[in-house]
Amino acid sequence: MVSVLFLLLLFSYFFFFSGFFKIKNIVIENNVNLKKGDLIRSTEESISIKLIGVIPSDNFFIADENSIRSFLVDRYPMLEKVEIKKSSYNSLTIDVKEKGSRIIWCRPENCFYLDGNSVALANAKEELKLKDKPIKIFEQKEIEEEIGDEQPDKAANAPEKATISTTDPSAENKPDEAKREPETAVETPINIGDRVADAKFVQFLDDLDRLIAKKTSLQIKYYKTKGVETREIIAYTDKNTRLYFDSSASPDLQTDYLTSFLNESVDKDKISALKYIYLKSDNKIFYK
Repeated sequence: MVSVLFLLLLFSYFFFFSGFFKIKNIVIENNVNLKKGDLIRSTEESISIKLIGVIPSDNFFIADENSIRSFLVDRYPMLEKVEIKKSSYNSLTIDVKEKGSRIIWCRPENCFYLDGNSVALANAKEELKLKDKPIKIFEQKEIEEEIGDEQPDKAANAPEKATISTTDPSAENKPDEAKREPETAVETPINIGDRVADAKFVQFLDDLDRLIAKKTSLQIKYYKTKGVETREIIAYTDKNTRLYFDSSASPDLQTDYLTSFLNESVDKDKISALKYIYLKSDNKIFYK
């Protein structure tokens, strides 16, 4: 009986504490922007906790793949998928897939890459390797050159799909006090993992940028918004023309109006002189 107990204790020590089954080799595969060293150190941290305060969790048989996966995904929002394989009784191979990004969202303090759900993935100071050229949007509490301070010019040859109006859009679309669009305070800096907008707003911005590039010859430098709650997006061209869009409406329809307007209502040599084109209105276009 004593010999059996002794053998059991000896086996337990060998299995849990001798280090023979300790994970000594961690291999990271298919990372693009995340650093291998950071992922390895985070994995080591995730298996450094001792079970019931005694048993090492870096044991090959005890280390839990789901716990490691959750730990890494929580720490690195850029991770879309993590697959973990054990081998050789002391090795882990971690195959990662990173999220793509097309949006750089800026507030006065900093800029961050966003994923499709508007979650901040990484500081934009770090130039990421991306499939698509990113779109930059600035969120500002106040935006210079408010459209209400200017009077639209009279338009001729209105396109069939939209009406060209000479009325000041800021007056025609000014809501009642009770229905006034809320402005969003944007002093709060962005941190990795923060959700800074909503998925629909980000998707609209992505779709809008692709449609402008596809349907027009305009070159967009960047976008601005006073905040997601206003639903307004302003595009700035390389000629500093401002294009006003409503993210709660159809990006296809608004870019169709824009295309028709540019093709039918403005001389080609005068397009670069436009100060703004206001598309954020029901079936009407204002411009100056």
